Amino acid sequence: MTTAPAVLDREHVERVLNEAADDVLDWADADDEGARDIVNLVINLFGARLDNPEATIEQTIEENYDEDPDEVLSWCQA
Repeated sequence: MTTAPAVLDREHVERVLNEAADDVLDWADADDEGARDIVNLVINLFGARLDNPEATIEQTIEENYDEDPDEVLSWCQA
């Protein structure tokens, strides 16, 4: 069993979060739309809020996606 470093930097935290999300989504055999889109949006919002605790979902979508918030919402609802 490996141990986490005493001090975690942002890159390490984001990598571990992404790996954990992928593991759970793969374990649940999640489709590419719906649950996977929601989890990816949560991860992107997490990163945005590390920089700006008041970042909104809409701002996060505008900064990280090539689609508008309504389109991303439709993916999440699939």
